[in-house]
Amino acid sequence: GHDPVNDQYKLLCTVVISSDHLRNLKSEHWVFVLEAGGSWKKVVLPESYHSHVPFALGRSISSGSVVRYMAWRDNYHCEVVCFDVRSEELTTILVPRDVGLHVRIPVFHLKADLIEYGGEIAIFDHSYLQDGGETELWVLEKEWSRKKSLVLQPCQRHLVNDVELIVKGITQDGKVILAPPLEMSYGFYILCYDLQSNDLRKVEIQGIPQVWYDKEGYFDLRYMDESESVIYLET
Repeated sequence: GHDPVNDQYKLLCTVVISSDHLRNLKSEHWVFVLEAGGSWKKVVLPESYHSHVPFALGRSISSGSVVRYMAWRDNYHCEVVCFDVRSEELTTILVPRDVGLHVRIPVFHLKADLIEYGGEIAIFDHSYLQDGGETELWVLEKEWSRKKSLVLQPCQRHLVNDVELIVKGITQDGKVILAPPLEMSYGFYILCYDLQSNDLRKVEIQGIPQVWYDKEGYFDLRYMDESESVIYLET
């Protein structure tokens, strides 16, 4: 994340230790300032802190100097973790148990991630998109509320059959970007889910060099909006 006051970029590292099924879970956090001579510094945790493990395929979102991501406290309870890059303080917001309420053992089967919707922090839950064509949108204002419950049009159900999808971001006009694991067996494409019109469209990514298809490997996709850019940092 970026500290706009001191113009510093920082890395947050979460170290997790647990036994099977998140029993005896312990976690700690370290910060590294991306500058010459930088070093790791342990984050001082508040008394209200609960150990957690970040979502395995989750994404983080940034607003100002705060970076947020979703994490598990245990097999059934998850939270939004908020890290203030400037103050290096960490706080958490518990996610309602109604998110993925009917998912069996949520830590293994919940499919949800953070997005920013209408300027607010939101959770897009697509746990039942593949099996039932259903999604839910939860938005955090003063408290969590279920803003939308959508059912995919029958003519578009084939787009989500037999493929695991990962949230990659949301466009400025409210379309959630979903993508399959970028393996050669799936090809290269994304799905754009318009939450306003309840419309799902497939966008193929063309022009991939043939040499990519001749190699075994895994590729990742990152969505960037107009406010983001790639920079090179020397340390």
